[in-house]
Amino acid sequence: MDSNQNNDKNKVLDYLALQSFVDELIAKRKPDIPSGELPKYKESLMLQVLEAVNSRLVGLLSESKQAELEKLLDESVEQPKLYAFFEQNIPNLVAEITLSMAEFREGYLIDLSTLPDLPPMPIKK
Repeated sequence: MDSNQNNDKNKVLDYLALQSFVDELIAKRKPDIPSGELPKYKESLMLQVLEAVNSRLVGLLSESKQAELEKLLDESVEQPKLYAFFEQNIPNLVAEITLSMAEFREGYLIDLSTLPDLPPMPIKK
């Protein structure tokens, strides 16, 4: 199998893993969403997960590495090069991604009814 086929296979596996993660979240939370809206909801949730992971990873980079990343993104490099960049610059990359997803899961599944009531916002005059 050549490297392009490997990359395509990895993209499919990554997408399936993300889709499975989102399906698990939805199954646990059981949001009240009409079945016709579920595909849009899933897609939105997948984008939110990716945003949370990407935000965490970028936040772990130094300013100079963030500038390097910006150049790579401006050049529209392919996914394997981006992954290699993060792998080279973030120790324990997989653990950081896993932690980010776990934090997202925790926030998504939180039972808002168990949180204490907050006092009303003061009205500014």
